[in-house]
Amino acid sequence: MPQRTVALKGHRVFFSDLCCVEELVLTTKNEDRCSLNVHGRFELFDKHWQVAGPSQAETLLALREEGKAQANRSEPRVHFHVDWGEVRWARIQPRRLDLIDVDFEVVFCSDRDPATRIFWFYLRNSIAVQSLRKKWGDGWIDLVLPNNKLPNSHYESKKKRRNHYEDRTSHFGDCLTTLG
Repeated sequence: MPQRTVALKGHRVFFSDLCCVEELVLTTKNEDRCSLNVHGRFELFDKHWQVAGPSQAETLLALREEGKAQANRSEPRVHFHVDWGEVRWARIQPRRLDLIDVDFEVVFCSDRDPATRIFWFYLRNSIAVQSLRKKWGDGWIDLVLPNNKLPNSHYESKKKRRNHYEDRTSHFGDCLTTLG
C-alpha cells in the first residue's frame, strides 16, 4: 500500500476543476498483467485513521457517492490510496480511444514524462473538458511547486470553509454555473 499522505494545494486546485467533468474514466495498470477502469465522478476525500500510527491523515481519490450511501460511511466504498508526494505533474492531452469512446486523457506523473504516469483519467470531449483545457493549457502542470501560478479555481473560492468537501452539491452547482 502507498505511504499515507495528504494532497497538496496544487493537487486540490487542479482536482476541483477536474471534478467538474461529469464522466471520467479513472485508470491505472500494473504493467501488462492487469488494469482497472472506473467510470464516474471523482473527488478528493480527506480521511483520518485514528489507529494508523504516526501518519494518520490521508487524502483518498474516491468515486463520488451521493445521498445516504455517503452519509453513512466514514470511508468511500470505491477509492484509491495515493502517495501524493509521488504525484508531481499533470497534463491534459489528446488521446482518442474508440474502444471506450474517449478523446483526451489527464495523466498524473512523477516526472514530466508520460511514461512515469501513476494514474490517469480518460475524458470525452464536452464543454466541461474544453473549459478545463482552456484554463490549464496543454503543457505540464506542476502540482507541487509552492510558488507555481495556479489558475483561480473552485477550490480557491471555497478555501475559507472549514471542510472543503462537506457540501458536495453546491460545488457541482458552481461547476455548472461556470460552464453555463
